Amino acid sequence: MTRTDGKEVKFEVVERDDERWLRFAGDAVPADLPAVGKDMAFQVPVWKIAPFEQKLSDFVATESGS
Repeated sequence: MTRTDGKEVKFEVVERDDERWLRFAGDAVPADLPAVGKDMAFQVPVWKIAPFEQKLSDFVATESGS
């Protein structure tokens, strides 16, 4: 994901207490985020997480043989 200031941020979806949460992934953690937030997972409504879990194949129609 790209922020409005052009910096890239990456998230990963984690399971916690039978719910899906987001946390910052890899070295794409915002530099201005307080240190305590760098390892935290953030609870986000399911409908907001779903787009992060989609793959390119979910958007590309396959050609039918007919």
